[in-house]
Amino acid sequence: MRGGEAAELGSKYSTNRSPSAAALPVPDADVPHNLTHPNHLIVMMNGIVGSASDWKFAADQFKSQFGDEVLVHCSSRNAATLTFDGVDVMGHRLAEEVKEVVEGSPGLTRISFIAHSLGGLIARYGIGQLYIPFNSTATDSFKGTILGLQPVNFITVATPHLGSRGNGQVGNLCVCIHRYRTLWAW
Repeated sequence: MRGGEAAELGSKYSTNRSPSAAALPVPDADVPHNLTHPNHLIVMMNGIVGSASDWKFAADQFKSQFGDEVLVHCSSRNAATLTFDGVDVMGHRLAEEVKEVVEGSPGLTRISFIAHSLGGLIARYGIGQLYIPFNSTATDSFKGTILGLQPVNFITVATPHLGSRGNGQVGNLCVCIHRYRTLWAW
């Protein structure tokens, strides 16, 4: 995409686009080929019941700050009620989506992930599927890659990496309701 345009929500490779993503401008085929290709892919993953449009402001900020150096991809395959499918299923969908973006974007050398809430767990699972261990014959100075790209950042906001507090909350709620009913029964 050209600098100044809104960052693309979801990719042209995505199958589950939100209606608002379809209305965004798509890069023209007649854009001169002498423009630089982005070398850093930034993948943004929404949380539960979220969508690619949740990241629109952040994606626009990255594009305005870094221009054509970055390709910002707001994942769209795990939107709305698809976020109830389980971390493993959603992580696999994210991994497939990232593979398609990388295959369709020559010149990428680096990758970063930014995620919110449940999206952080999804991204972590997806990264595990995309990770290629360090090859001792490679001359690269970093250890391992993600689809052959150097991992740079993994940023999560409000992600329960250690689980959530109050395990068994529904059970405790039922006990409280039962006690309340027995105390106030006439």
